[in-house]
Amino acid sequence: MKLLSAAILTLSLARTIAASPRGRAHSKSHFAFTPVTPPSDEFSIKVPSQLFIIMCENAEFAPPCDGGYVSPGLCYYTPHFGVSAVQPGQDISGCTLYRSNDCDYADGDLPNVAYPGIADLTADGFNDQVGSFICY
Repeated sequence: MKLLSAAILTLSLARTIAASPRGRAHSKSHFAFTPVTPPSDEFSIKVPSQLFIIMCENAEFAPPCDGGYVSPGLCYYTPHFGVSAVQPGQDISGCTLYRSNDCDYADGDLPNVAYPGIADLTADGFNDQVGSFICY
């Protein structure tokens, strides 16, 4: 009987200890977060702040053409949908061409267009269909 009473007392104490709070949080966190150090240059990826792209109204880069600098990751629209050839610069990893004018991806859009570009968008079903683009 004494053994059973001792076991019940031990179990009830264990439940009480397990259920009791371990302490309250103060203004300082109980966790020590170590700041992440930036990667060394050896492993850094350098992203140009401006990328150059050329778009032409005619296939095979026949004039009229327009070129300009764009920022990586930003959506640009082509107001006249008159693009028949596109050439991202050599420093561009790629561009995605969209039919919509707000870079809203849909099936059939054209991702990963990289240098030397596409001289005739007709083959991709994209002639005069480029409404917007993003380069990266």
